Amino acid sequence: MQRHERHIRYSDYLVELSRKPQAVRQVAPELMAELGEPFGRLWTLLEQTHGGREAGRLLARVLAAVVQHGTEAVAAALTTALDGGQHHLLELAALRREAVPAAIPVPEPLAHYVVEAACAADFDALLAQVHA
Repeated sequence: MQRHERHIRYSDYLVELSRKPQAVRQVAPELMAELGEPFGRLWTLLEQTHGGREAGRLLARVLAAVVQHGTEAVAAALTTALDGGQHHLLELAALRREAVPAAIPVPEPLAHYVVEAACAADFDALLAQVHA
């Protein structure tokens, strides 16, 4: 690098990039080089499948997972998904489910109430089982 050249490490800006899909699209080649595989493979697949604009949106969500769970955990989930032909990225959803505590202490007056909720990713997992 020359004396007055700047070198930007885009991986230092993952929080910001996870909120700005257009910026992700603009810096994707450099960012993928920094993050390494399987992120480069994912970007290529997303760009070929969805086009640049939507690929930026989808990768921004993956970067949000990197911020929350760490590069290594997300890279492992992506590798498993891509190597297994699971291009729907359910492995990342599993990371999210693991992060949620199984039981949360509740005050005694509220203990007899049961609150059930589902998220869209739960249905993706069920649909994947049906199509498997």
